[in-house]
Amino acid sequence: MDALLQQATQPIETASEKAGLTPIKDDGHILLKCSNCDKELIDIWLTHTEMPIKTKIAAVCCFCGDKSFQKEIKGVYHLSACKNLSINNIINDNEVFIIQTSQIGVKNGTY
Repeated sequence: MDALLQQATQPIETASEKAGLTPIKDDGHILLKCSNCDKELIDIWLTHTEMPIKTKIAAVCCFCGDKSFQKEIKGVYHLSACKNLSINNIINDNEVFIIQTSQIGVKNGTY
């Protein structure tokens, strides 16, 4: 029983640690805004910018139908929709990830 209790209290190795990464860190944020109406659409949280990964990302605006400017992200990141928005879909379009957004709680154009 003591061995089982000792094993249960040992820290669990995370996927990041197994990959040789340090714990998640905050390397800053990039906001994708609509190029037409300037609404904030997507918050990109940078966590491991030292990793040799490059990703191109843009977002479709659910307010006016236009897109954000394309951004090249270096390293590991996490995506989140901005206030009162959700991520509906992510499409890989010629090596650019296009994020489709929608408003939360909107039905037929009204809240």
